Amino acid sequence: MLSVQKISKTYGRGKLAVTALNDISIDFPETGMVMILGKSGCGKSTLLNILGGLDRPTSGDVFINGVPFSALSSRKLDDYRNTYVGFVFQNFNIIENRTVYENIEIALKLQNHRSDFESIDEALSAVGLAGLGYRKPSELSGGQRQRVAIARALVKQPEIILADEPSGSLDSVTGEDLFVALKKISKSKLVIVVTHDNEIAYKYGDRIIFLKDGVITGDIDRIKHETDADTKFIRDNIMFVKAGHRLSAEEAESTLRSDADNYLTFETDKQHVVLAYPDTIEEVDEGYSPGDFSAHQPYEQKETPPLKLRRASMSFKNCLAQAAANLKKRKIRFITTFIVSVICLSLLSTGITLTMITPQSIISNTTRDAKLDFLTVETTYMNPDANKIKEAFTEFSPGLFYSAELEYIPVNNTKVPSDNEMDDFINTLLQRNQKFGISGLIEYDDIEQSGLKLLCGEFPKNKSEILITDVTADELKTCGFVSVDENGSHELYIPVSYDEIPGKTLFLGAGSNHCKLRISGVIKTNCQYILDNSKDISLNNLLDLTTLTKSVKDEYKVAFTVKGTAEELENVLSKSGVADVNFFFDDNSPETSYFNYYNDDLTIGSSLDGADYIFTEPSFAARNCVLNDDEIVVSYDVCREIVQLYMDTYPDIDPSSMSIFDLANFEIPKIYVGIYYNRPWRYTNYTDDDYEQMYKYNSNTNPFKIVGVTTGNKSVVFSENVAYSILGSTLYPEKIYLKADAVNAKKVVSTARAQELDISSLKFTEVIDIVDRLHTFGKVLFVFSLMTGFLLYIIVLNFITLLIKERNKELGIMRALGSSGPVTIKVFYIELGFLDIITVIASAIVTANIVSTINGFMGLIMLNSMTFVKYGPLQILIAFALFTLFLAVTAFPFLLRIVRKQPIDVIRSI
Repeated sequence: MLSVQKISKTYGRGKLAVTALNDISIDFPETGMVMILGKSGCGKSTLLNILGGLDRPTSGDVFINGVPFSALSSRKLDDYRNTYVGFVFQNFNIIENRTVYENIEIALKLQNHRSDFESIDEALSAVGLAGLGYRKPSELSGGQRQRVAIARALVKQPEIILADEPSGSLDSVTGEDLFVALKKISKSKLVIVVTHDNEIAYKYGDRIIFLKDGVITGDIDRIKHETDADTKFIRDNIMFVKAGHRLSAEEAESTLRSDADNYLTFETDKQHVVLAYPDTIEEVDEGYSPGDFSAHQPYEQKETPPLKLRRASMSFKNCLAQAAANLKKRKIRFITTFIVSVICLSLLSTGITLTMITPQSIISNTTRDAKLDFLTVETTYMNPDANKIKEAFTEFSPGLFYSAELEYIPVNNTKVPSDNEMDDFINTLLQRNQKFGISGLIEYDDIEQSGLKLLCGEFPKNKSEILITDVTADELKTCGFVSVDENGSHELYIPVSYDEIPGKTLFLGAGSNHCKLRISGVIKTNCQYILDNSKDISLNNLLDLTTLTKSVKDEYKVAFTVKGTAEELENVLSKSGVADVNFFFDDNSPETSYFNYYNDDLTIGSSLDGADYIFTEPSFAARNCVLNDDEIVVSYDVCREIVQLYMDTYPDIDPSSMSIFDLANFEIPKIYVGIYYNRPWRYTNYTDDDYEQMYKYNSNTNPFKIVGVTTGNKSVVFSENVAYSILGSTLYPEKIYLKADAVNAKKVVSTARAQELDISSLKFTEVIDIVDRLHTFGKVLFVFSLMTGFLLYIIVLNFITLLIKERNKELGIMRALGSSGPVTIKVFYIELGFLDIITVIASAIVTANIVSTINGFMGLIMLNSMTFVKYGPLQILIAFALFTLFLAVTAFPFLLRIVRKQPIDVIRSI
């Protein structure tokens, strides 16, 4: 089964070369106890290591079942050791912090067997340790520990037991017990024992091989008698009888001498018992002698079975249990490494997360987390036409937004008290600047496919119908509104529920002009959800909270309708407005000859229908009160103040005493008008130097003639052309609305940026500026985390170094039992993996709290609950990958050294 042919082993090179074995050939039997006898340094341990596949010969080869070791890879040699060999070491080599069961169990785990305590108990019984499985090694004697090592070798059912000076650290009595146990095992196994004890070799060996200076100097076999194997004769008058054997009369009569004292020795499972008279006991002790041996005869050649190797492996569960036990022993060091790792990884994760944010991610995350109803894409200097914007977003089914200040007349402006005292207080504050109306119209080509969620009513069918939001509906329920009843008469109506609103007419107007539109239905929004979330970050500042509440509600005070409604309304609503007006009579020195209504705006209009006017020119009346572009009509109050400008020219005139008729007949030369009209903001191509021009209608080169006076209060009337050029369009497209939950927010943002457009919403006013700040902060954190990473490297390096150093004994034992390099370091991987996983989890929790704090802080600044920084699975995966890579790179040199190390080198380090 096992043989060596012409093997030699040399250590070192040149003059320093030492030959441990020199051209040795041995054929081993299938069973029996073979003693390799020699002094220290003769090469016997080297031979044992080569036989066990722990070391390779310099030349020659070892054969197992006819297969040479040279044909086996290192991994196959590990499998050979795992399958065929059981080692018994001189210094026991059992793991002190584990029970007897657990020490023996390692051999089964390497064969990936389940914990078979029955097999372990059988192995313990075979070596006389039944019932001691739950004891720790510290509770056992030296002999019992060595027997544990033998039981560990036996439990995996090997064909060969290799014992290296197994009694070297035992007392004589315990050593005798050990060899009795090995002798019993040798009945069915091949037991090869290395020893320098001649007495032990002669007493128990079935074959003795003598080594000296690496050369075999002798090889003898014990002489076997023809009697039954259960009886052996040491002397003519001393018979060895195996316990349990029935000694027949024929055996006794044929072998015992009648003229001498005869003695028997008995062997039991637990001890070797010798029965003899005291004066003849020495004959028994010296019973094993060279005289019982003869020169070794070659064994009869037999057909060898095929080589069947079991791959050494260990299940993840077993490795995990072993790793947990190892970490438990080093709690303080592990906890220190864990804490530092969490700090460093949290800083790194936060930095990476901050540098990953983009306007797209902020808008996408906030849209989802804050449950925004709409994303709006707004005109810019580069792309000021909202109709062209709509074309770019056709795949998103957008609604075109027409900005407006459309007011309705409320029945009252007293808010209904709420159930919440704080809400009631906030509503009271809101009444100081309460505005009743809608902020614009959103037109859809196909409103039924818009994704709007109806609470009640139906979608608009024509240009005279609109949908309102639940925010506007709540306001109508609270304040009431002017509507038209079934008879066409005006009525003051206060609905009780949403269901009562559809079908009612709402008067919407700009200035003094109003038109009526039918409310077809009410849609649901998430306005209240947004407000509730905002209270958490703004409650400490009621003024900010009320401002925020108003801005959010104003954002949702929009009406939804079909395409073309805005165009119809424009004809009605763009007739009047309010502006700051300056009057000049001398273009050369306006700073000394003007007055203005800067803090008291004038109403500007273009219609004289139904008004009471005193005309200064008959030609004006002849033209049916139609103004030319260079003519204006002003109110009595305004006209009187214009006359005041002429006090230096007419010192006898007192404008305050002049009647409207006097003013109408007063000869006023042409004057100049400068008008500052605060239009709703829209992007233009004006530079900062021309900023004022965006609001100014300058008529210094186009003087006006006052042709009429009206009794109206503080007003000025222009021709339709001039009024329109001043006021502009009341309804004009500036952006599009997209249903947030029906589109990909990131794609919307990417499309908008490609078209040089802005993403606008009540949430995203200062996003770009904040993104740049967070990027900078993230880079600083990232650099700082790299600096602290050096400290992490030192600590992890120390952790791994000490881990391997303390595990040398366990590594050596596992290699001797048949563990391969990869299996040996599998436990290391699991220990590092355990550190990796819990560190990533803990740092994820810490980072999530940091990110939440940043979002909360940014929310305080923006007065909105926004997801500026998103920490999710992607960021956790990146952190996990980085930390895993860090551990792998740090541990790789050490683990590679273990894998490449020869098994004998690992064992020698024990």
